[in-house]
Amino acid sequence: TILKQHQLLDYFTEIITNPTLVDNGQLRIFPYHDFRLSPHGCTRCPTNMCKGMILEHIQVEADEKGKKTFIYLGDGGGDYCPSLRLRKDDQVMPRKGFPLWDRIQSNPSLVQANVHEWSSAEELERILTHLISGVLIDGDNPNCTSSSPSLTETSAQNTIVPTVE
Repeated sequence: TILKQHQLLDYFTEIITNPTLVDNGQLRIFPYHDFRLSPHGCTRCPTNMCKGMILEHIQVEADEKGKKTFIYLGDGGGDYCPSLRLRKDDQVMPRKGFPLWDRIQSNPSLVQANVHEWSSAEELERILTHLISGVLIDGDNPNCTSSSPSLTETSAQNTIVPTVE
């Protein structure tokens, strides 16, 4: 509903999150990876979801379609695992002063992707717009067009950065 409210839903092909169900008026949240059947085996991630495994699945699908570059935005500790699975031509955008940024700063050589830190909605918009323009200019996806409302217009106080939850 947040994406729909800000007219951003059409910019996403898929939203990956823990499944939920309303049961007798209570919201029940289930793990994305059912660890009772098959644990995902990642020691960096919580048992309910490994974002790194999810990113690898998305990378395989993108590779099959000839898409080459990923831009990953995050701020939490759970975004570290997928950041480590990004490749040298990818971009990772950690929010400065938050757990992902701290973990990357503690050992930057572990991250192959180019790191672009950000602190505010304005800075995020500027960097992300620049990165998207670079991807389009480099011919990564000639059929792709970039058009979105300004982050500062859609949210004066809050930065809305959808991530895999």
